[in-house]
Amino acid sequence: MDKPDGKLRAILSMNLPGGFAVHGIKIYENDGGLFVSMPQSSYTAADGTIKYRDIFHPVTANARQKLIGATVSAYHDALQQQEQTKAQKVAQSESPNAAPRDAPIMQM
Repeated sequence: MDKPDGKLRAILSMNLPGGFAVHGIKIYENDGGLFVSMPQSSYTAADGTIKYRDIFHPVTANARQKLIGATVSAYHDALQQQEQTKAQKVAQSESPNAAPRDAPIMQM
């Protein structure tokens, strides 16, 4: 994310069995660790306050546990892949035989 010191870590979409897709799942990090937030819509309550309601959510504890587990696992996999990509770019840029990115390619 663009704000590394903010609490929002990722916004993702998930494809589910049966041909369903869910968009807008968010992962936040706080002192207690990672928190997965389901997609929400806002509305104004009778007293004028803004309220939020999940527009998608698992209906059983087992389904919630599976969804959160898969979400957090995918997040960690994406972080690991991002770190590997960065390491590869650093290794390539430090290689003495590597041509600079903007250097012209000559063919003979």
